[in-house]
Amino acid sequence: MRIWCCIPFVALFCQNVTVGDGTFSEKGAHPSSNNKECGIYLAQSTIPNAGLGMFAGKDYKKNSKVTDGDIIVPLIEVDWNNDHDEDWTFLWDDYTWARTDIFGMDMEEVEGTAVSAASMGIGAAINCRIGMVNVESSWNKIDSGGLHRSKHPGAGAITPYHDRHSVALSDISAGHELFI
Repeated sequence: MRIWCCIPFVALFCQNVTVGDGTFSEKGAHPSSNNKECGIYLAQSTIPNAGLGMFAGKDYKKNSKVTDGDIIVPLIEVDWNNDHDEDWTFLWDDYTWARTDIFGMDMEEVEGTAVSAASMGIGAAINCRIGMVNVESSWNKIDSGGLHRSKHPGAGAITPYHDRHSVALSDISAGHELFI
């Protein structure tokens, strides 16, 4: 099995990394740490021809948070923004959801517009296998990220939809594939 979580790249491909002294690091353990514990990693899926799957790098208890929160970006009028060209392909087509699947995104719709949602974080990489589901997505949060629309110039550059994370539905042992 080819594992995509190599020690030098722990900060890029692993989430929920515990450093050797037991402290938690959001960005991952420093490469010189002796004892790294990768919370999740990508490797060949156990589903035939499914490509990569996401696996538990440590044990998770029922109801514990498995993935960090993803941001969710509203996609408005994607067809219109591509000149209604039927031949264009959208890289994230497999990772978009209906706006009704995202808490609060119904506010984005104006009559006659097409709105969908892209959740581009690591949580979107979890495969689906009915009958083996062991994680579920949480509802996202909606807020301004502490930025004020009239005081902070970056306020319009963020998405208010964030922290959509995955939670264990049962105890998950290290090495098991995650299914949603």
